[in-house]
Amino acid sequence: MPKGVLFDLDGTLLDSAPDFIVSLNTLLQKYNRPELDPEIIR
Repeated sequence: MPKGVLFDLDGTLLDSAPDFIVSLNTLLQKYNRPELDPEIIR
């Protein structure tokens, strides 16, 4: 029986980029900074 399992979640099973982009732009808005285009961030 294996003691552990490793797998690549981000980019393989899940794309977290859209959530990261929303979070980053929300933070930028809070500090009155211009939002970034999602294509630039990717």
